[in-house]
Amino acid sequence: MPLFDIICKRALLFAKKCLNSSSEIFRYVSEYVGFHGPNFSVMGSNVLFGCEYFKMSLDDFIHYDSVGEYIVHMSLHKRDTESYSRA
Repeated sequence: MPLFDIICKRALLFAKKCLNSSSEIFRYVSEYVGFHGPNFSVMGSNVLFGCEYFKMSLDDFIHYDSVGEYIVHMSLHKRDTESYSRA
């Protein structure tokens, strides 16, 4: 898996972990930042970019339990020889 994909995956998994936190206040802040002002926060813009990059809807991101597996699958199946030789 390319380094850029790993970084994007980590950002999405961090956001997913925040949304599934056991802390109600942490979940509330994550939901607000991610969905009510995603273009005005780092986490929200990372989620939007990652979903677009891995061809996943925001709704799928929220509801899938195995987001990490989906990302790995998409990353491995969208690569061609030209993208591997990119420096």
